[in-house]
Amino acid sequence: MARATGKSEAVYERLKRDIETLRLTPGAKLSEVQLGEELGASRTPVREAIRRLAREGLTTDA
Repeated sequence: MARATGKSEAVYERLKRDIETLRLTPGAKLSEVQLGEELGASRTPVREAIRRLAREGLTTDA
């Protein structure tokens, strides 16, 4: 498996924390564009983070 970039790792950690603390509402649609703007990241690290969270069962990769 490829190693996560620093930015995608930071986005992953933030999103995971937001999911665990229910800052992100269960069932909410995650927008790569909106999250990227909020987190100061391009869509690629956001997409990578969402896919990683999906593999862990914390999101769906739709």
